[in-house]
Amino acid sequence: MVDSQAKENSDQYQFNAIAQHSFALARSGGKANDLASKAKTLQQQQTELLVKLEERNGVSKKELDELIEWLGPQAHSLLCFKPKLVELFAGPIHRLSREVVKRGAESLHLGLCHGQDLATRKGYRLTGLLIDYLEPEDVWCAWVCKPWSTWSQVNEVKSEGAAETIRRGRAAGLKMLRLYFMAARKQWQGQRHVHGENPRNSLAYKE
Repeated sequence: MVDSQAKENSDQYQFNAIAQHSFALARSGGKANDLASKAKTLQQQQTELLVKLEERNGVSKKELDELIEWLGPQAHSLLCFKPKLVELFAGPIHRLSREVVKRGAESLHLGLCHGQDLATRKGYRLTGLLIDYLEPEDVWCAWVCKPWSTWSQVNEVKSEGAAETIRRGRAAGLKMLRLYFMAARKQWQGQRHVHGENPRNSLAYKE
């Protein structure tokens, strides 16, 4: 009786394990199919958007295709010529862009948490193409302030290790500043606006 009960429990355990495994496979297959369907739809939307966009200001169809993929969900903004704002190094909340949209205008917010790494050569190049193509009314660039703050000067003399960390931070920060100056040149040449955001006593203004 005990052996029979044990065998029954074992058989039931195996059945449950197989059922759970089959259910898991079905679910994963469903998710895979769902993801494949969404990817196909997204690709279709990107293709349709590319057809609608015209080459302008030296930006080719190939480059527009790159911009569409790079911008992700914000790619539809390429249809809006001369948007109110392009916000660079925007954080997760991107209050400035939200306020612009709230007032009924078009705005883009770019940054690492939105899928654009602006510290790379690709990010630099595509940002330039985006500004060329859209001719935004204003570009707002809020680069990281930590390595340029007055506190960084205080910490720099504490130890060689601290000084090295700050130097690395400033080296990385220079990439952000180069992006700002590139955006500024393009905006000034088009007689449009550009703003750089950092504390008043930031050392970045001396670069």
